[in-house]
Amino acid sequence: MNLSEQLRAYRIKNGLSQTDVSNIMHISRQSISKWEHGTITPSIENLKELSKIYHVSLDVLLENEANVEKSYKNNSTLLLVMTAVCAIIPVIDLIGPIYILKVNNKGNGHYKLIKYMNYISFIISILSYIYGYFLSKSLFK
Repeated sequence: MNLSEQLRAYRIKNGLSQTDVSNIMHISRQSISKWEHGTITPSIENLKELSKIYHVSLDVLLENEANVEKSYKNNSTLLLVMTAVCAIIPVIDLIGPIYILKVNNKGNGHYKLIKYMNYISFIISILSYIYGYFLSKSLFK
């Protein structure tokens, strides 16, 4: 259960309406609604107050939320990070883009960005190796 679902569940468990909670906290009912729908996340101060109102620790409220943030819903973020690493470390840059292009799928959120960054990274890598080869030939005659 994520944070928004937990907020709603604890409010209902305590027999409170959104209006009741908003009156206790001196904020709008719409804010409570947005928190419970996951549109926005309450500030840490508001979370502390909610934990007191709902008679539950702040750790319990945030426990599942932390687990969700740790896990990736898809691998697009990981692939984006790998692409950046490949661009920074030239040795990996020859093998990395090929692997990333193979694993990258059209369903992830950064598909096109990852695809084009890897093409550019691979081309730059090849050009830098060619340049390095000719530079070394001219320096060590």
